[in-house]
Amino acid sequence: MQLGLYLLILVILSPNLAFAAILAAGGAHSLAVSDDGTVWAWGYNGSGQLGDAVVRQSSTPLMLGELSEVIDVAAGFSNSAALQEDGTVWIWGGEQKPYKQPVPIEKVKGLKAIKSIAIGQTFGTALRDDGTVWVWTRHKGTALARQVPELSEIAGIATGGGSTLAYDYDCTLRAWGKNNFGQLGNGDNIDQAKPVRVGSKCLTAVAINNNAAVLGVNGIIWTWGYNRNGQLADGSKVNRPQPEMVNGIDHVLAISVDHHTLALRADGTVWAWGANAYGQLGDGSRIDKMVPVQVVGISKVTNIAAGNMFSLAEKADGTVWAWGRNNFGQLGDGTTENRNTPVQVVDFEGYGLLNLHQDRAESDQKHRAAPPVYFTASPAVGVAPLKITFTAVFKIGREAKSLEWDFGDGDVSNENKPQHIYETPGTYLVTLSASYGNNIYRESLKKVVVKPHW
Repeated sequence: MQLGLYLLILVILSPNLAFAAILAAGGAHSLAVSDDGTVWAWGYNGSGQLGDAVVRQSSTPLMLGELSEVIDVAAGFSNSAALQEDGTVWIWGGEQKPYKQPVPIEKVKGLKAIKSIAIGQTFGTALRDDGTVWVWTRHKGTALARQVPELSEIAGIATGGGSTLAYDYDCTLRAWGKNNFGQLGNGDNIDQAKPVRVGSKCLTAVAINNNAAVLGVNGIIWTWGYNRNGQLADGSKVNRPQPEMVNGIDHVLAISVDHHTLALRADGTVWAWGANAYGQLGDGSRIDKMVPVQVVGISKVTNIAAGNMFSLAEKADGTVWAWGRNNFGQLGDGTTENRNTPVQVVDFEGYGLLNLHQDRAESDQKHRAAPPVYFTASPAVGVAPLKITFTAVFKIGREAKSLEWDFGDGDVSNENKPQHIYETPGTYLVTLSASYGNNIYRESLKKVVVKPHW
């Protein structure tokens, strides 16, 4: 298929995705990118997957203060990754850590001009602008990347667990990695160190865990691999090492898989099947489904993400919704209560509702013109009485009309680089608010830890 025709079909199938924010769901944490390029994270943080947050878990979103101008995120079981506009990739998490200490957000060496990313538990995959595929791993504490040989003109990638899928513009799908459940789709259960050809369908999306799903340009889904909970939507619970078409659903725009599968239709509805012990299918029940069922109570959806026993969705108005398991607050609704149907993700303090498209009434161009706001705290951890210097950092190009600091202990400031002394031990949430006029505001959050002097 010619590239021009392929892109034309993709545009026709995806009229509502142009303004969709980015969502990612991991083992028990969630990530979202606001349209100002900031990253928000919530859920479990025992392996540092929430980045610079100094909490063990958070049931409401926290902003990662060290990242800006982000255009994509990915979540593994206990690790996270982000792609910035300049084509660089940053990773964090995946290792046990003291929850009162922030983790480093590390740049992956050897990656440039990247346009999309995907991660498993121990490695990540990146797609460059030139159509080449790269894999990164950690070696002696440093993240290094290498190119996957014999792959070129690749259009899309997916990584999950220990397996990877990649499809090109010539309608060829390749797979490599773990294959113990037939998730590579080549007809056997033998692991593959190098990419093997799976099929010749023209695709717009791929997704893989122990089971796999691919989306054709005609809006039809094919599945294969692990099927204990009905993930393949073929009416059985028998593993299958070869692709078969999913019946009962069409006009699909996006897919996402874990132990359950999510599908977003062109009419803005979400459909799901597979494991449902915690209500992650969103149909009001906790019974596994072997065929697609519609998620209730949500419409006009533009983006989806399936995590480990929970689900995320973004609506056209920028609000984020979640359902399923919530033992670590991964649903972001301010509780740890499981949900059988979608609930709205609240904001960072639980007083409002997280909206990834703030001030949506303003034009998208005006909104993006306001730079992200973030700041540094030096030191962020210390012994009382602790004197901390806060410095506002802005993208060059536009000055904020006003700044306001809330130090979390009742004191405020309007200075650009204030110093504040914390006399009492505790953990404080510091907020920097900036006004850019036209009713556009930005906020940045960071937690500081003041330890007792004994």
